[in-house]
Amino acid sequence: MKIIQWIFLVIAGAIIPFAIWAGGIGALYYLDIPSLIVIIIGGYALALASHGFAGVARAYRLGAGNHLDNNESGELAEAVIVLKGLGRNFIFFAFAGMIMGMIAMLGNWGGEATSFGWGFATLIITGLYAILANILLVLPFRHRLEAVLARRKA
Repeated sequence: MKIIQWIFLVIAGAIIPFAIWAGGIGALYYLDIPSLIVIIIGGYALALASHGFAGVARAYRLGAGNHLDNNESGELAEAVIVLKGLGRNFIFFAFAGMIMGMIAMLGNWGGEATSFGWGFATLIITGLYAILANILLVLPFRHRLEAVLARRKA
């Protein structure tokens, strides 16, 4: 990727922390380590189980590379499939986290209100993590590879 593309990727990644800061609510409200682990580790583990370390690494290498026109279309198409699957994995694990949050929330329905609040927060934050993981870790590389494949088909 060219330096300007990396700059815009950093800008895209900085938008959410900026919005959190501008909103005046503490950043720790948005940090839930177990949810983050479920999304990131779970998503990558499933991708590694499906495509192996070499397949995932190749997809990122191609997506971040500068000489895509020198690669075979089949290799690029495979990388796109890997990245599409990775993005879906993040979403699937987000749904798992949301369901876990709902279970925790409903399990404490008659108990303390704070338990209900933390369960609901888990429900929402896992979705946010999955969306951010997809936006920052998958889409820039996948879209770039798809653009090269589209140019080759034209």
